Amino acid sequence: MKIVITGANGLVGQHLGKSLIKRPNLNVICTGINDCRIPLLEKNYRKLNVSQELEVRNFLAKENPDILVNCAAISHVDICEEYPEKCNLVNIIGVQNLIKYLNPNSKFVQLSTDFV
Repeated sequence: MKIVITGANGLVGQHLGKSLIKRPNLNVICTGINDCRIPLLEKNYRKLNVSQELEVRNFLAKENPDILVNCAAISHVDICEEYPEKCNLVNIIGVQNLIKYLNPNSKFVQLSTDFV
């Protein structure tokens, strides 16, 4: 089973990635907008900007996961207030891009914190 975790550099994503990567029956791919910050996940890490529609389309067409767990978000309240357009791109458009290009037979899981 192939699982993609977006936002794997964030708190929720990195803990989920660290937990699932240890299971031998799972093919886990962790993604984030920047370089991987978690050494354990480096081998299974790919850069992905969920707000970029073409990038998401190409990534999901190539990887075709069974499950996609979206942890990508801008959760810092001050940043969201100061940069609402950036917040909208990640927290809304990013989710729309993932849903739009995910295989209809795949499962989509949206994880969030109380700040999003």
